[in-house]
Amino acid sequence: MPPTLNGYPAPILDYKKARRRRVKHLEAQRQKFLHQDNIVPYLGRMPQDVTPFGSDRYLSEVTWAATPNLDLFPPPLNLEALDEAQAAALRTWFVAHVNVKPRQPYRRKSKPKLEPVDIQLSLL
Repeated sequence: MPPTLNGYPAPILDYKKARRRRVKHLEAQRQKFLHQDNIVPYLGRMPQDVTPFGSDRYLSEVTWAATPNLDLFPPPLNLEALDEAQAAALRTWFVAHVNVKPRQPYRRKSKPKLEPVDIQLSLL
């Protein structure tokens, strides 16, 4: 959070509060999958055409979307062909079993105060 300065407007967003709300929202989303053995029915399928939306209205370079480049687009998983073990392994990508803790604020270390030192310079 930026320091408060005289005449400077207060922050619009309370970052800590927003993060807590977002973490709570993500945990609620994960709850849907925590007790599902098979999450494959909940997954979206890769579209046949990956041309960006609106590229027909605004001039843009989209030849990469029309050219089949397997390095850029590896083949998607065939979700319908997954067996139980593969579906269970895929589930681990979507269901985290960890609690997300907020990051601790950074505290500057105070610099040690230097004692004055008397130095005599000679021009000889």
